[in-house]
Amino acid sequence: MSKFKKEYPAVFNGIGKLKGHEVYLHLKDNAKPIVQKPRKIPFHLRKQTENKLKELKESDIIEFVPSGTPTSFVSNLVVAPKPNNPAEVRLCIDMRHMNPMIVRERHVSPNIEELFEDMARATMFSNVV
Repeated sequence: MSKFKKEYPAVFNGIGKLKGHEVYLHLKDNAKPIVQKPRKIPFHLRKQTENKLKELKESDIIEFVPSGTPTSFVSNLVVAPKPNNPAEVRLCIDMRHMNPMIVRERHVSPNIEELFEDMARATMFSNVV
């Protein structure tokens, strides 16, 4: 794997981003807008949270909604220290209220027989360790 990282550094650098694609969440007909009351970020995690949000914004991973912009749905930011590095934070979104309102898209995964069938026609294989 390190050989590939050296040979193709751009592929393995950073978080990555799928460009030119927008995700649409399809809501159930009976979905009602929910704006969660803001949660306070623990004082000892505020600086790390601000830094992480700034990093994600500069990397064009997230975008801020301008203050005063009307929004129908607002879910809370949940902040936790990373277990292996408490100096860093993990940012999550509390989607418990939103998840029941989203219409799930179903994607059928191939079963093992279909995978073996496809592999029977393959001429090249690789193993990344």
